[in-house]
Amino acid sequence: MNINNLLIEEPVLNIISSSILDTIGIPLVLLTVALWLGIPFYLDKRRGIKLIQIAKEINLSVSSDGKDTEGVDIIPDELNFGIFTNAGFEENVIYGKVKSAKVAIFDYLYKRGGGDATTAKEQTIIYFECSILRMPAFSLRPESMRDKITMALTNKQDFNFANHPNFSKKYLLSGENEGQIKKFFNSNLLGFFENVNPQFCIDAMNNHLVIYNNDTRVKPMKIKSFMNEGIAILEAFISSSANSAARPRRD
Repeated sequence: MNINNLLIEEPVLNIISSSILDTIGIPLVLLTVALWLGIPFYLDKRRGIKLIQIAKEINLSVSSDGKDTEGVDIIPDELNFGIFTNAGFEENVIYGKVKSAKVAIFDYLYKRGGGDATTAKEQTIIYFECSILRMPAFSLRPESMRDKITMALTNKQDFNFANHPNFSKKYLLSGENEGQIKKFFNSNLLGFFENVNPQFCIDAMNNHLVIYNNDTRVKPMKIKSFMNEGIAILEAFISSSANSAARPRRD
């Protein structure tokens, strides 16, 4: 027997290989695409279900479109906070009332950068609207090197307190009216923030307050603790609102 008769010629082998790839490759690509699209959708769906369960446990309602039962936007469009951008939107919104304040917890999805450098971001935000809050417009966040550079480039000032160096070391505090902001951040409020972990970014204006951990989506199992931490901050601001008019400013 001629051994050459048992060998498959190269052109025939290429045809067989191509046929196998066509048979296996296309379904494999389709499966990969399906998993790429389906897994995030499944995880988001499961997250939404868990948040609905949590909302029931803490006596909050659920909104599928960002509006309350009367059709009013839960998060006012006129809020001029830097975190809210034209490219962003809310999802998984749970809302209600707590401590005489309107509250909403939601995932916020937005884009950062532009062109080829655009990246999708998402984070969980807690929003309060409280009629007894009286706050100047300010931004408070953990101090980082990136924020220091941003502040320098934008000519924004970080307000420091000589009598509270630990606060000034931990946080960047900025806003339009330094005098009003320093009056609001009285000794009690400064002491409160000195004794908590500087993890949250806070934007405030009048009776509106948003709290979030930058670029972090809070896990469902931690939503309750996130809300409790938010309420503690809200109560500290309510106390300062009541006292700031009577207390002398200390810096």
